[in-house]
Amino acid sequence: MSSIEDVEIINYVKAYFDFLINTGFVIHPVEHISPMDGWRLLLDSKSIQIQLFSDRGEFFLAINPKHENFWISLSTMVYYLTNEKVLLDDFRGDFYKDREKQYQRLAEILRKYWNEIQEMCNSKLPLQKDEFCNLGQKVSNLKLARFMKH
Repeated sequence: MSSIEDVEIINYVKAYFDFLINTGFVIHPVEHISPMDGWRLLLDSKSIQIQLFSDRGEFFLAINPKHENFWISLSTMVYYLTNEKVLLDDFRGDFYKDREKQYQRLAEILRKYWNEIQEMCNSKLPLQKDEFCNLGQKVSNLKLARFMKH
């Protein structure tokens, strides 16, 4: 990826995740993690890290409470916070043509649950790492089952 694309990523993050930046989150430089359009960008605060990353053009978001040593996907976090009632759909659209829609979608979901996420991350987590991993696997299995029905 070129530095022009890095600037584009950072500009989208500044535009859509402004609610984080306005509360003190720092944007780190884009890191390229694979030749298949893989990159990641960290947003960092005193108590929470947020990782926005791309894998083959699809965008994902994960959260790391700084006092823990693991990442929790946004899907898993929302599933947990809603008492297993909300299973986020995967992005539907062209990953490359609809890049802006992917940023917008993740930002809207994060903003909707932001207060609960902050509250949970700023206190002792209710689940241990392996419990969040198991819940993440359950979320993946449910998404796969939903996909297979369509």
